[in-house]
Amino acid sequence: MAGVEVPPVFKDLPVKVQTSKLVTRKELFCQLEEAAKTGCLADPVVRGLCQVLRLTLSRYHGSTSRHLVEQLVDSLLASQPSSAGHLISTILDVSRDHKPLFITKNLARTCLTAFSWSCKVAHQVLVNRGDLKPDKIRDLVEAQTNLLLSVSSACDATLNKKLKRKINYLWKQVTSTFCPGYQRHIAHSELSRSLM
Repeated sequence: MAGVEVPPVFKDLPVKVQTSKLVTRKELFCQLEEAAKTGCLADPVVRGLCQVLRLTLSRYHGSTSRHLVEQLVDSLLASQPSSAGHLISTILDVSRDHKPLFITKNLARTCLTAFSWSCKVAHQVLVNRGDLKPDKIRDLVEAQTNLLLSVSSACDATLNKKLKRKINYLWKQVTSTFCPGYQRHIAHSELSRSLM
């Protein structure tokens, strides 16, 4: 990344984000959120941060730790316009990695967290009228489809209930704002065929 100014908090971030101490995680994510809110992060830095967030999916099991990541995702989406596309790419990679696996309850929890991120991205892009190309919307729908099917294949009533609540909330928001691109991709996705 020649010529790109990288804030100190991003140095060795893949190692820092894997710490097991909650206090250290809180400090790290507070610093990351402050850096994200400045709005002046270079595109390669935002892309790298979105890829590093993927490490937290299998590492952070506590609700407090997962909430820290969700707050950072919200901050990125609010202040970094390019973050939506990078988050979609990250979520799509996660969904494709989990698609061929036998999904256990633990893996389903990971997929549910990624699905939650995808709902935040969908809300930002579709309800708040973010600027996104149609192929990225298609990728978002594919990721949501893969994650939804992965979570439901674990056959856990609690996780399925949480998943249903998240998707119902998203669809209420999306249908109230009329997002034809998103709805068209859903209609042609594997998800619509599996629900029929």
